Amino acid sequence: MLKYCSLLIIIICCITLACEDLRKPSSLAPKSSSGISSQSKKNLKKRKDNPFLPQATGAIDEVLVIMADGLWKGTIGDTMRHFLQEDYAVLPQSQPIFDLRQINGGQFGSLLKRTATILVVGLLDSDDKASLMIKERLDQYKQKKQRDKLPIFFASMDTWAEPQNVVYLYGENYKALIDKLVKHNDKLIKQLYEVEDDKTARNVKIPGVDWGLTNFLQQDFKLNFEVPKNYKTALKNDTTLWIRHDDNATEAVSNIFIHKEIVAGGTESVDMKEWVIKFRDQLGKYVKSDVKGAYMYSDDILPFEFKWIKNEKGNRIIEARGLWRMKNDFLGGPFITYLVEDQKNSRFIVLDGFVYAPRSKKRLLMRRIEMLFRKTDLLE
Repeated sequence: MLKYCSLLIIIICCITLACEDLRKPSSLAPKSSSGISSQSKKNLKKRKDNPFLPQATGAIDEVLVIMADGLWKGTIGDTMRHFLQEDYAVLPQSQPIFDLRQINGGQFGSLLKRTATILVVGLLDSDDKASLMIKERLDQYKQKKQRDKLPIFFASMDTWAEPQNVVYLYGENYKALIDKLVKHNDKLIKQLYEVEDDKTARNVKIPGVDWGLTNFLQQDFKLNFEVPKNYKTALKNDTTLWIRHDDNATEAVSNIFIHKEIVAGGTESVDMKEWVIKFRDQLGKYVKSDVKGAYMYSDDILPFEFKWIKNEKGNRIIEARGLWRMKNDFLGGPFITYLVEDQKNSRFIVLDGFVYAPRSKKRLLMRRIEMLFRKTDLLE
């Protein structure tokens, strides 16, 4: 018996060492850099892969909502849908930011516990199963944190699967929960994106990394941008790289421009909000169609949406979203552009992604590009 136990211990140790080797970074891994977005790095620090948890399930940006049927069909449900299913920014056809699937607490079985993002909603003055789940977790939370003051909502990471985010949202009563949704919906949305961003980033990495193009960007652009293997080069010169992924099954085409622009007078002299669209329209001249004289331009039929993005190194970054069209042709779709200030080198980096997908929904395609941009770093 002792002989078999010793053999079992040796096997377990070998498996553990093998798993650790798989987690070691490749020699081709990116160089150290200053991050454009630090949120994903913080998320990874919060969570460690657990080999004993099953892989989480669920489509990207799908949220399983556990709450009493009466609450879902009433004003609380209407308020939740108003905020959690607002339109994803600037798409030609409307799509919500999240796809919501509701069940009551009694329907929450073992298979559904593997869902990646779960939102449990209830009232502290109610005894439905979702509310009881929340009260039980609240008691555990108070014991762990050693304090009686309750948070607006709280989350549990990797409870039944990995990666997983279980968010508990509650109110003392009906009115208090509605007030909380109205006042703190932005915080709730940010929390729900915690794992959905992680899932999207993992999805982008499935094809692997084109290290040839990635190293080219590191050396010639001083930029850490991991080019997915399923993207092919459409244009490559000293200042611009255009890559595209053609999905033959859906006829969707995802395009990314990466461009560096030296500013003689220094970046401080440039109005970034004004120039982000001008830069992308300059790049649009490269994009042609079968129609003579056609080229891509930014269409203001819907207002452009701008957002300033912070990063830990202090680079100014502006994000622009809108629709693009082809001059003299009928092609079009959504775009997302990042204009990144590199003040030290008197230049801007332009990251421009645009999608042509007449037969497909476009939110997922844009989310993939968005995560590629958010994980892009300026190298020191």
